[in-house]
Amino acid sequence: RIHRHRNQEEVYLVLEGRLTLLIESEATELGEGELIRVAPQIRRQLVNLGPGRVVLLALGAASEHQGRDGEAFTSWDDDSPVSPQEMPMPPDLDPSELRTA
Repeated sequence: RIHRHRNQEEVYLVLEGRLTLLIESEATELGEGELIRVAPQIRRQLVNLGPGRVVLLALGAASEHQGRDGEAFTSWDDDSPVSPQEMPMPPDLDPSELRTA
């Protein structure tokens, strides 16, 4: 799901596999042991294009804990966010879209 946080930054650390992280629709590939920080207000989407699974650690922080500051979007062109609880998770990718190696 495409989402952002109003106040919270996030750091993603890939523990296993290969993660495709879309940041404002631009793809960044992260492998095992790599990490990236995404600032507040920046839209992001985490995608596993395979093969295999992705295991990652996602850390989020603002000043003090602020739960539920996420906003979800239907597409990269969408400029009207909703609460993530109001938007279902996207369907699994078609096998033709997955990496084979």
